[in-house]
This record gives sequence, C-alpha cells and structure tokens, in this order.
Amino acid sequence: MKINALGLVPELRAFLEGIPGREDDVSVILVGSVARQTQSENSDIDLLLVSRRPLTDLNIPPQVHLMRSTLGDFLKQLDAGEDFEAWCVRFGIPIATTAFGRRS
Repeated sequence: MKINALGLVPELRAFLEGIPGREDDVSVILVGSVARQTQSENSDIDLLLVSRRPLTDLNIPPQVHLMRSTLGDFLKQLDAGEDFEAWCVRFGIPIATTAFGRRS
C-alpha cells in the first residue's frame, strides 16, 4: 500500500492494514477533498472500499468517511454512467488495488 507516500495518519494506516481480505479482493480509493488536495484541517478522509464480497465489522477511524461497494455493484454503476463511480475512476487515488488490479 502507498500509505506513507500520501502522508496519511497512523490510524488510517492501521485501519487499512486491518481490512479482512485486503491482500486478495479489496481496493481502496482515496476520494473527496484530500484526493483533490483541497482539504482543510477540519476535512475528513473520504475512502471508497470496493470488495468482491460485502465487508462488515470494520473498525473505522473517526476521521474517515467510508463508502463501500462490491466490485459487481461498482462496475454496474460505472456502466450505468453514475457520476460518483466515474469520478472515482478518473480522479480517485488508489491506495490498495487488488480487486481492480487482479490479472487472470
């Protein structure tokens, strides 16, 4: 994961490293003001977590706003032309990309 390169807080790093299945089937995309580099000191960290199966029971730090989607749902929304998913693909910053980056 490229966590240190983004200068993210230790709590976020611990959260990302604690996601179940993160080595096989999880992608995490940094979105929102931090991705656009327009954050203020009061900004939260917006993340999109895309996984092959729904993930629950995550220990989300208070400064993180987490949006979740399965890979199938994300791709359906992207195919339907939904703005959020398209924005994530075009402008989001991948932190972990196993679900998108898997090669067969």
